[in-house]
Amino acid sequence: MIQKTFDCVDLQRKIRNKLVMEADMNIDKFFELLDKKVKSSEVNKKLIERLELEKQMTTA
Repeated sequence: MIQKTFDCVDLQRKIRNKLVMEADMNIDKFFELLDKKVKSSEVNKKLIERLELEKQMTTA
């Protein structure tokens, strides 16, 4: 039997709980914080760059 070493659901839950606590249990602050984190995310920036590059290549 394989022993589970990583629980994706638990990780997501912990991240959401941390964000909720940072937002002081306020839903508006939560979404503002989430939006801010997405915009500053290196992964998101790389995906946007990649999509823009693909778009330029198809229109050229």
